[in-house]
Amino acid sequence: MMKNIGIIGATGQIGRILLEISMDLQNIKIIAGSRNIEKIKSKYSNSDKLEIVKVNVYNEKQLHSFVSKCDLVVNCSSPASELSVIIAKICIEKKVDFIDLSGDMDLREYAINNKGFRKCFQEKVVWYFYFF
Repeated sequence: MMKNIGIIGATGQIGRILLEISMDLQNIKIIAGSRNIEKIKSKYSNSDKLEIVKVNVYNEKQLHSFVSKCDLVVNCSSPASELSVIIAKICIEKKVDFIDLSGDMDLREYAINNKGFRKCFQEKVVWYFYFF
């Protein structure tokens, strides 16, 4: 069964590497999200394996639309201190799995202090990896 993996910040340093690695994986479709999709389109084009989507994390409508297409969202956007919690909240609302690569303290504090977030985490609705 094909899974849709969304990468937010797909044109950033980490997002580009994750996109490149992910293109070789089987049974997944990558939904590459960025404010500047021309950077992605210069190297890739839409296909059965890749969908390129313009998404500005500060635009709630675009972010909701992006997350709705995904089974898993990987946040590679920055600044993480501003964006991680915004993205996590929408993933919780949409019941979409979430990985944040930043190890951001604001997201960690939100996870510790928010019962709804903790409940989702315990039910494996949200994945959160904290790297030291």
